[in-house]
Amino acid sequence: MRKAQKRETLECISSLHQAHEEIRAALRQKEYETARNMLCECQEFATVLGESIEKAEGEGHSTIAHMERYCETLFQVFKEIEIGAGGSSEHKWYKSLRKQLLAVENSVKNDISVKKEVVFLPYKVSMWDSLESVYLAAREDPACDAYCVPIPYYDLKVDHSFGRMHCETAGYPENVEITDWQEYNLEERKPDVIYIHNPYDGCNLVTSVHPRFYASHLKKFTDLLVYIPYYSTAGGMCEAQSLCPAYLYADYIVIQSPAFRAYFDRNLPDRKFLPLGSPKFDRVMERCKHPPEPPAAWRSKLTRKDGGRRRLFFYNTSINGMLADTEHFLQKMAYVFTCFEGREEACLLWRPPSAAGDHLCFHAAAVWPHVSGAENAVFGKGDRYFGYHARPCGLDRFERRVYRRHGNQCHVAVRGGGEAAVYSRSKDAPSAGEGRLAGSGKGRL
Repeated sequence: MRKAQKRETLECISSLHQAHEEIRAALRQKEYETARNMLCECQEFATVLGESIEKAEGEGHSTIAHMERYCETLFQVFKEIEIGAGGSSEHKWYKSLRKQLLAVENSVKNDISVKKEVVFLPYKVSMWDSLESVYLAAREDPACDAYCVPIPYYDLKVDHSFGRMHCETAGYPENVEITDWQEYNLEERKPDVIYIHNPYDGCNLVTSVHPRFYASHLKKFTDLLVYIPYYSTAGGMCEAQSLCPAYLYADYIVIQSPAFRAYFDRNLPDRKFLPLGSPKFDRVMERCKHPPEPPAAWRSKLTRKDGGRRRLFFYNTSINGMLADTEHFLQKMAYVFTCFEGREEACLLWRPPSAAGDHLCFHAAAVWPHVSGAENAVFGKGDRYFGYHARPCGLDRFERRVYRRHGNQCHVAVRGGGEAAVYSRSKDAPSAGEGRLAGSGKGRL
């Protein structure tokens, strides 16, 4: 039985106790007709309550037997009043009713276990990795009913009005059971816990989840709203992420480590923050155990003409940098691509911003046609092939273990977007004169 349902059941039993007091008062006043009517109402109420318990716990549950004995006692008292056995019997009737109802109440408290309902509300399938390991743990917990409910979102027009609506229900792993958002009624089900990974409500510049799923609205229907960031970082955080609408309504915000608390607005209470890591790292480590084969289109780009492996560089770009200063963003990308163009020993793996929209991603590709056609560049649409972020640990492990994609080891990870940076401690990395990448501030190289 759900926690809320158990609480409501106990509240109903409390109402029956109150009805017993009123029945006793009516008997003392010799208002026998009133007492009989109230006994009938208790009988009807108890029958409905018993059916609700049976539906939740199954036929034959011990609480049902106690409820049946209580109903039998109600009927017996009704019959005795009807034949006129009043007077000194009033106290005996009250004790009998109270005894049977207490048996029902104790059975509800002790024999009915609570099962939590936990719902996950992803909006982009490419960001599912930020919730996945928590969902899988909840699904395996016998005390939980876990639901994955992909929610709709809109592209935003230039005037910030809603454009085309999307709802991404395809592309999830086979072990994830999808529930249609139109069939999951938050108002009725009132889940015990809601997990989200979109913190923006109506404040995003590119997309917006359906207003029904803004954090400000979700909080009305749950006791526990948890935000897990859709991103992870090797250190530091964008200033724009320090205070988002969802933070005000979330009961908890999951962060990678205690150090990340400092990047959030200082006015947010410390009790909100849970330094538990990121499910994205769980996905990376799981994939590293069983890396899939690279797509066929990648193989020639990953292989040198002499048959050896090219050195693989992972280039990650963010939506903030693209929107804040598109011209310089594209110039910086042109510079990065130029550094790799024609390099026999290196391959660039570029991850476009997943939230930028197809038109922006492919606009960037159109500016430099040689990107998608270069023999040593891999270009992917959205997050279909990309999306793992860095584990905040030593750079050697960061380079050699964490950045694996489709069975390929990324030797160097380059972060682009709002701030450019390169992470590499490899002895054979290109020198500055050979096109080494370096970041030197927001939007500049």
